[in-house]
Amino acid sequence: MKYKLINPPNPKYSAKQQVLINRGIAEQDLIHYMNLTDADISDPFSFDKETVIEACESLMHNINFDKKICVIVD
Repeated sequence: MKYKLINPPNPKYSAKQQVLINRGIAEQDLIHYMNLTDADISDPFSFDKETVIEACESLMHNINFDKKICVIVD
């Protein structure tokens, strides 16, 4: 498999911190992003219905077939 790193790994960051940095989160915001509160949660009604239904169906399919899942939220 060929892949290209977004940024070279920085030994001062944990894996989670490196992912956030790679996604454009500023270093000074890392602590906040690692410790979110309810105030940071988006209104579920802001998502279109089809996207939510597709996500739910995918999640339920994997749960029903006892599959491992990883939920990544941006």
